[in-house]
Amino acid sequence: AVNGPACLIKANTSTNMTNNVWTKIVYDNEIFDTNTNFATSRFTPTIAGYYNINFTVGCLSFPVNNGTLMASIYKNGSEYLRCGKIPAVLGGGIVSGSSVVEFNGTTDYVEIYGIQTTGYTVTTESGPVSGVHFGASMVRGK
Repeated sequence: AVNGPACLIKANTSTNMTNNVWTKIVYDNEIFDTNTNFATSRFTPTIAGYYNINFTVGCLSFPVNNGTLMASIYKNGSEYLRCGKIPAVLGGGIVSGSSVVEFNGTTDYVEIYGIQTTGYTVTTESGPVSGVHFGASMVRGK
């Protein structure tokens, strides 16, 4: 069994996503953070190893039935893995993704970014039961 860092963070604050611009998703409600590695919507583990990263980005509604919603894991400021893409429909939707990511334990970090192409600014879900969360847990050390 691994006894490494783990966290689960939800979104109390909505993120405004401008049309066709990759936007950092706000995660600001810590459910737990066992090693204080999550801050400012960024996970920076201080123990080198491999971590399972999982997330959701949800929008309650889109202004049109046109375009897409996508989300990616960004590592150290660059797109690492594009994880999901759904069509924009008036009823809204959720993109989810996960991957195992290697961290050096000092400077490596991940953030979640989203993009939408409806032609409008779209707001993500927020609040205690929203469909927006971020989770991370150590799988094994290096």
